[in-house]
Amino acid sequence: RREVEEQAMNTFGMKGMQERVRILRGEMTIAAEPSGGTTLSITIPLTARTTGGYNEENEKARIGR
Repeated sequence: RREVEEQAMNTFGMKGMQERVRILRGEMTIAAEPSGGTTLSITIPLTARTTGGYNEENEKARIGR
């Protein structure tokens, strides 16, 4: 189960989704079910949009780049 979750997080599409969620100060989780199903959960705070939106320079400073 853990291996499936790690594989899913390392694919290009998932990495792109994860990056977009991070930019919006959200959280993304993937949970593989023993039955074979997978649940993708994304939570993005409403304040991410209302506090000035995305600013590349601010984001680089926030993550230390």
